[in-house]
Amino acid sequence: MQIDVGGQPETANGAFRGTTDIAFAPKGRIFISDGYGNARILEYNAEGKKVREWGSAGTGPGQFHLPHAIVVDENNILYVADRENGRIEKFDLDGKFLGEIPNLGRTYSLKLGTHGTLWAGMQPLNEPTGAAGWVVKLDRTSGKILGYVPVTEPKGLHSVEDDGEGQPMTSVGNKIVWFKSH
Repeated sequence: MQIDVGGQPETANGAFRGTTDIAFAPKGRIFISDGYGNARILEYNAEGKKVREWGSAGTGPGQFHLPHAIVVDENNILYVADRENGRIEKFDLDGKFLGEIPNLGRTYSLKLGTHGTLWAGMQPLNEPTGAAGWVVKLDRTSGKILGYVPVTEPKGLHSVEDDGEGQPMTSVGNKIVWFKSH
């Protein structure tokens, strides 16, 4: 199957434009973050038919400044990394805003962790895109930072993964860095 989300703005300089991530929910629901050129979340069904979209450019609830990563947890809560606003917004599967985890860095990537946690790859908002940062472990309910691992190499954090035992890994350039405790 191929889904053409459409609605992509034309760019004169060849800059990025288009979707940034995809998440799957029960009953064949497909969610797409469309952040390069747009500020929206799209939902499609299992047949590839568009169901709805929501979001707009801005800083308010349900608005985005580059939605960059998206995941759905076991409680059907959709987490969206609002990269340039330095936060993670939470929604139900119908697009209703449920809250946010504010005051984070530039958040590139998300991965559900074990025991109600969420991993995020992020860097300081006041540094250039691609600067060094952290892989941060958050409590999904409270947003409290439970721990972090510094990632000192630049051009990383676009993906984050959990090995299933709470050990994070991230991309850095052309390699994967796995942070294992001994």
